[in-house]
This record gives sequence, C-alpha cells and structure tokens, in this order.
Amino acid sequence: MITRKKDLALLLSSLHSYAGGKAELEQYQTPSEMAADALWIAHMQGDLSGKNVADLGCGNGILGCGALALGAASVTFVDLDRNALKCARENVALLEERLQQTFHCVFLSKDVASFHESVDTVLQNPPFGVQEEHADRRFRLAALGAKAGYSFHKLDTQNFIHTFVQHHHKTATLVATYAFPLKKTMVYHTKPVYHVDAGLWRIT
Repeated sequence: MITRKKDLALLLSSLHSYAGGKAELEQYQTPSEMAADALWIAHMQGDLSGKNVADLGCGNGILGCGALALGAASVTFVDLDRNALKCARENVALLEERLQQTFHCVFLSKDVASFHESVDTVLQNPPFGVQEEHADRRFRLAALGAKAGYSFHKLDTQNFIHTFVQHHHKTATLVATYAFPLKKTMVYHTKPVYHVDAGLWRIT
C-alpha cells in the first residue's frame, strides 16, 4: 500500500496510456500528477481505504488503480470502450506486480447510465461536453448513489454542478482546481496542448 503522495504520482506515471481515445467519447487521460492529487484528497477524507470504489469511464484505469494502491477493498472499472477496459486490466496486472499484491477488481463494458451497483465511492473524469453538450450528465447521475463521489468538471460549470446536486439532495464541495491539459490526440485539434480550467468536486 502506498503511503506518500509523491510515491503514488510516480507509480501512476508508470501505467500504460490508452492511445485509442474516441472523439465522440471525449477520452482524455487524467495526468498522473493530477490523478495523484485528487486521489490523495479522497484518501485523506477516508473515502478510499477499505472502501468499495467505482471508476466510471475508467479509460486506462488510472483513478481506480490509484484507489487500489491506497487500500481500496475493491474497484469496479466501467467503460463503454472495450479496448480501454483491456488497458485498465493490464494496468491492474502491472500494479499487482509492482506492489506484490492481488486486488479484487471487476471490469464492466457498459454505459455508466446503466451502472447501478452499490459502492462507497465513485471516481470519475467524465466528458467536459465539448463534443456533446451535457455529455457528463449520465456520469453525474451515476455518482449520486455513492456515499462520496469525486468528479472533474469544467470550472465554469460550478454553479450548474451545485444546483444539480442540490436538486438531488446532495452537497458538492469544490476541493481542488487544475489547468487540465487536453493533448493533441484528435484530428480536429490545432494546438499541441490546450488547457481547460477544471475543478474537482466531492459530492456527498
């Protein structure tokens, strides 16, 4: 089990990236330093160690793998893209080799809208809605059933996020802000990297 944030960041940086991102799904990988910071916040809140966690829209599984490294009892990796799930599975195997542990994981190829499993904590970096407006809505809804949810969103949507969760009798707390780098991975990108002002919300 990892006990220092810098060790977590280093471990996450060694995971395989998923290079098959699809434009319509807005599959942008969470940078290792940002993932480590978000996970450490969740860890310090007591939302990971010994908890059943779901990584929704998991991509290469960086958030779920980080949760396992911080002592999560189990992680369910959910992604519509089967190739992304394959990458997440490979990264769990890599994690087990590095940490000399065996983890309890489930890999589900499905839309998060049909995910209704009972978990303690949800981790997610949903689409920002650039290609499809409100594409993150099904992620927000899926996270409401957990005791705690950690979700990245564009910072300029914070009023909407707070209104949305209040409507569902939940509380959203902005716990961190980032300059989220969207690297040139799609054909329509014109810059090597474009930074989006993003926030991490804890929903309880």
